[in-house]
Amino acid sequence: MPIYLAERFYRSVADFLTHWYVGGFRYFFRQAMIFLRSLDRTFAVRVNVRNIFEPLYQDQSFIGHVFGFLMRSTKIIIGSSIYVILMIGVSVIYVLWASLPFYAVFFKIIRING
Repeated sequence: MPIYLAERFYRSVADFLTHWYVGGFRYFFRQAMIFLRSLDRTFAVRVNVRNIFEPLYQDQSFIGHVFGFLMRSTKIIIGSSIYVILMIGVSVIYVLWASLPFYAVFFKIIRING
């Protein structure tokens, strides 16, 4: 009987950790990718990288090429910066979320027993 209870306890803890960390990471990663794809519709970083040397609005003059490069470069830099800042924010939120079980176990239970 004690072996059965120990095995059930171990399996419950392992299932919780798998659900919390593996499932949670997949959820955060999936949501972050969905959010970045929606932002890419606004900033169009991927399209601007692909067409960085193309003229703006198909103006084939020298000015069109220069402005096209400058405008696309600016959009790439601003969009990439926003992506990096948002991904750092999502990473911080994930780390805080992932540390909740440790906080609950090590600080709340120790405080109750201590």
